[in-house]
Parts: sequence; C-alpha cells; structure tokens
Amino acid sequence: VQDIQQSYNRGLSYALSSSVTGILLFLLNGFVNFPLVAQDATVHMLASATVGYTVLLHTQLFGVFPALAFLPLFVCVVVAHFVVTSVHVKQKAVHTVTPRGGPK
Repeated sequence: VQDIQQSYNRGLSYALSSSVTGILLFLLNGFVNFPLVAQDATVHMLASATVGYTVLLHTQLFGVFPALAFLPLFVCVVVAHFVVTSVHVKQKAVHTVTPRGGPK
C-alpha cells in the first residue's frame, strides 16, 4: 500500500502558489500600466496607512501594558536573527572545502 497523501499535498500547494502568483502578476501588470501620478499616489497611500496603523497598534498595546508595545519589535528582531544565521550557515556550508580523499 502506497501513501499518496504527501504527493497530493505538494501538488495542491504548488497549484495554489502558482494560482496566487499568476493573480498577483496580473494585478502588478495592471498597476504598472497606470499613469505615474496614480502609481505614486497609491504607493503613498499604502505606505501612510501601513505606518499609521502600526503606530496605532503600538499605542494601543502601550495602553494595555507598556512592555507589549515592544513585543512586535522583539519578534521581528528574533526572526531576522534566525534568518540571517541560517543564510550564514548555508553560505558557510557551500564554501567549505574538504581535502582530497575526504575527511579523516
């Protein structure tokens, strides 16, 4: 008896990621065809909303408990640390040279 569940899950995830990528590229293509003024205004509105809601979230967290305002920053720093460390380890593994004849 062969378990096909793993291959089904991989196929489904590939199909979903491919579909989402196609939709995002279609939307990006439409955005690139906008006039430059509309592109600039859209990017500016999105950036302002992102910064504004981030400040609002931190203000509300500070009102609940002051240490909570720094929790998102702490989580981002920890994630960034592990990403940088994993990239460094992968690069180090790629550049490791073993002597001829293999390790002894």
